[in-house]
Amino acid sequence: MSMPMIVHQRWCAASRDTPLWARSLLAISGSLFALMGSHPCGGRRIRHLGRVDLLHARGLGLIASGTLLARRHVAGAWAYMAVYAATVLWSLHDVGLGGSSLLYRLMGPLVMLFMIGALLPALCNWSRSRTIGICAA
Repeated sequence: MSMPMIVHQRWCAASRDTPLWARSLLAISGSLFALMGSHPCGGRRIRHLGRVDLLHARGLGLIASGTLLARRHVAGAWAYMAVYAATVLWSLHDVGLGGSSLLYRLMGPLVMLFMIGALLPALCNWSRSRTIGICAA
């Protein structure tokens, strides 16, 4: 009796049959995310602000997210979503629902979250109809 072979596939990861433009887009975007994360980790100018630990953690999260995106792995998107959630919680704790101050803290990370959403079809090898259906929902 032979045992059936179980093929392990990474959930929602772009493979080698992904078009070159999609692989290039993921590599460039992942590199940009990692580069944006390296700035808060540099940290000499922000030590006086009193929130060095959070900025370092956010920078490390962006580096991890960017590295995973560049390797075409969906865990990069999940890592950035965790970084974004932590940023929202920190901002709400720091300024409350204070209007423009809260908007100022969340606008950049929100734009990056939309970038992650735009990268998901290339990252997950979604068909055009599935992408349109998910975006419409």
